[in-house]
Amino acid sequence: MIDILLSEISSINEKHTLINQKTGACFNILKIIGKETGEVIICKLLRELLDPHGDHYQGSVYLKLFIERILKIKSFSEHECTSAIVSAEYPIEGGRRIDLFIEIADYKIPIEVKIHAPDQARQCFDYYQLAENSKLYYLTLDGNLPSKESAEGLTEKIENDEITGYEEIRIISFGDEIINWIDCCLALTETIKIAPIREILLQFKDVLKKLTGQMEEDAKMDIVKKITSSAENMKNAIDISKALPEAKTGVMLGLFRELKRLFEDEGRKTYDYNEAAIKKYYSKGSQEYPYLGVKIKHLPNNLIATLSISVGNAALWFGFVFTEMNKQCEFSEYVKKESMKKKHPEIYKDFSNAIFDLALFSNKNFDKEEEFLYWDYLYNDKNELFDFKSFSQPCVDLIDNNKEQAKRIFDKLNGYINEIK
Repeated sequence: MIDILLSEISSINEKHTLINQKTGACFNILKIIGKETGEVIICKLLRELLDPHGDHYQGSVYLKLFIERILKIKSFSEHECTSAIVSAEYPIEGGRRIDLFIEIADYKIPIEVKIHAPDQARQCFDYYQLAENSKLYYLTLDGNLPSKESAEGLTEKIENDEITGYEEIRIISFGDEIINWIDCCLALTETIKIAPIREILLQFKDVLKKLTGQMEEDAKMDIVKKITSSAENMKNAIDISKALPEAKTGVMLGLFRELKRLFEDEGRKTYDYNEAAIKKYYSKGSQEYPYLGVKIKHLPNNLIATLSISVGNAALWFGFVFTEMNKQCEFSEYVKKESMKKKHPEIYKDFSNAIFDLALFSNKNFDKEEEFLYWDYLYNDKNELFDFKSFSQPCVDLIDNNKEQAKRIFDKLNGYINEIK
């Protein structure tokens, strides 16, 4: 009977896909230009909407809603809101940039945005130092906590021996708070009247719903009706939901195991294969990230030039990093670049130059992290992101094309290794 329920739900999804195609709902400018997952673009769009002097010419109305409904800070006067400064990529010491920074009255409000990019060491701690009369706001797709490394030095909230948050940080999400804020903006009379602003907000909301794995309301209600049409359908749906985390885990495991096999068949040593982290990835509160290390070259001083493949907050990505093996050669640890520059300047120079010599890598992701010399996302053959948190369509497709996608990723990364060596 589960097969029948799945078949009926599949028919509902097909119906709504056709409706979206006919009504133009599939036509989304952010998706067309390939920026629907880009943190920089999304932050720029947020900044423009929040800016009281933005090109929307709606004054501070969107900022006021954001501060009161999302940040839950006191109400500010119209003059204070109009005089506010909203910055994206706000520069601080050390070459870092805070994604969003709001200065209003005697408040300075830092907002760190994480869509897919990994945390940096002590990032949240450093950004909180810029806050005045405010907490640091940590904005993710679905309300994840920052990593322990990022929040090191901040005050932990602990319940039942688990970290549940930090005193200095307020967690907000695109899936809840930001979508709710967009709905509030869309409900405003002036927004309804101005088609360009209204449509941008609707497309922004659509992108965020897809990024956070949310269904369209009409399709969701049709599925709810089907599930609640009988006790047996409800029981089957509950059984499916219980098995879903293990099913997703199995798909991710399959990809990592195939990548590991391909590299080892090529004669490349793999290590740091954290299968336990893959199995815990969908567990509540898990902060472990799946990863696979591939040796590029053994270096003096027990150092290894390494290619790392990982799932960070959600997305599949790769990066080049120095690792250091312990005496038993059982595991390795990432070595910070500053440490490498001081202790092993020639080794650092040779590896970083070899990476930078690949013209492909001379972009914003080069030399921007404390540990990784370069990192970037991995995509499927349609240039779509593998988002394992929302389990995007490329992840679903791995059920049918795991070996093909793994081989394509392997060929790309193995080619990089050959050029770097």
